[in-house]
Amino acid sequence: MTTFILKVKALTASNDDEKAPENWAANIELGVLVDVRLDDPGESFDGNYPGGAATPRTTQLREVDLIIQSVNSGADVPWTTVAAHLETAQATPTRLTAAERLDAHEFTLPHLEQRTESEQGFVRDKPT
Repeated sequence: MTTFILKVKALTASNDDEKAPENWAANIELGVLVDVRLDDPGESFDGNYPGGAATPRTTQLREVDLIIQSVNSGADVPWTTVAAHLETAQATPTRLTAAERLDAHEFTLPHLEQRTESEQGFVRDKPT
């Protein structure tokens, strides 16, 4: 876990062990405006599903989300497992931002091909 926190601190240019992960944009990208989204997840996990299949990064981050949701308040979080998923997910944004010629801290571009447009708005193509 310490090794991962050091990597996140370097990516976020933060010296704080707790604030660095809070500011790490591992899976943030611009998407469809909220007022034309028919399936806005709000604060829930919202991964990437091009062609209806989860990306490798989404798969890892979804596992972290499920682990955090399954932990009862006051219970121990399996941080080693969480760190392993996050470390695997961390490699993907580096490749995406490089392909899009962005700095590592910038958001990746919108991937509208992951959505189906109708007269009412856009819906994310997720596996059923």
